[in-house]
Amino acid sequence: MSVNASNLHTISNQFAPQSLAECATVRSHADILDGAIALEREARAYGLRLMVWPDLATFASMLDADGDPVNIRVFGWAEEQIEAWQDIDDAARARLLRLCRTQTDFYAISRHEIGLPVGAFGIAARGRSDSLDGPFVDHAVIVPVLLQFGQIAAALVIAREPLRSGLIARAQWFATNAADAIRRFIAGYVELTQDQRYLPPDTVLSHREVECLGWIAHGKTDFEISVILGCSHAGVRYHLTRACTKLDANNRAQAVFRAGQLGLISPSFAGLENGSRLS
Repeated sequence: MSVNASNLHTISNQFAPQSLAECATVRSHADILDGAIALEREARAYGLRLMVWPDLATFASMLDADGDPVNIRVFGWAEEQIEAWQDIDDAARARLLRLCRTQTDFYAISRHEIGLPVGAFGIAARGRSDSLDGPFVDHAVIVPVLLQFGQIAAALVIAREPLRSGLIARAQWFATNAADAIRRFIAGYVELTQDQRYLPPDTVLSHREVECLGWIAHGKTDFEISVILGCSHAGVRYHLTRACTKLDANNRAQAVFRAGQLGLISPSFAGLENGSRLS
């Protein structure tokens, strides 16, 4: 069954949400369509529309239980507009999407300016952006969604009609009310559909193993790590070998990647903060 403006209200009345976030939560494949309809109905009330990408690494389309793209079936985008976003080379150069990899709060963008968030929606700084091609009108709001294992998703909130003023205020209210629902919708979809078999289910690394992987992630050699930690060269190799075994990794590069995905090491490595540093 296709979804359009004429039958959206009828379909939406088939379920009675207690809240937008609860209604948008995806627990089964059947919830994908219902959750998308709930978000579409809320966005429409603000004169806005959504575009949702569950994985910015691949731009794979979110599909409902019938295998139909949600961006087309529910959110009303044309197939050619969606295809324009699936050019990985172009997407990699789009500054508004690169910001998703470092921002946690939603932020406003326009064809000429990008605003970075302060608190809920404040604009802290402005600068010239890359030209924005694709389905943009004048302004948009981006809602980054940082998921488990390093996956990054995003929802784009865009005006239904060309507007040169007023959208930011509308989008602010919508994002304030709907950001949690959007995140629960995307996170539930990803958890339901992603393949997690490549990650070890329950990995516990020792403090020394974490230290060694952390220093490897910061570009140190085995010898340099042995000097930093005050242990033998062989000891460093032993800890790294043990970490690889626990993480089911074929080499230390894969071990560092998996440890980062699991949150066992992070960019704010404790070894650097504690003053253990090698020039």
